[in-house]
Amino acid sequence: MEKYRLIDSDNSSVLSNISSEEPFDIRNYMNYDIIRKLLVENPTELALLEITCIMINNNIIKKYITGEGEK
Repeated sequence: MEKYRLIDSDNSSVLSNISSEEPFDIRNYMNYDIIRKLLVENPTELALLEITCIMINNNIIKKYITGEGEK
């Protein structure tokens, strides 16, 4: 059994729930506060998490919201 649930399982259809009304942020689909608390003593890993979240956000917005990624 997991000690912490890092990703909410009830958000299985993340892409179908994306709306352009509010900015998409992948952090809303995970228990970001718990992850941050776990990584607070590891600043390098925390920085990598932040960069990864930014990259995921940019790619999701580009591909699924603005449609620029479709060819």
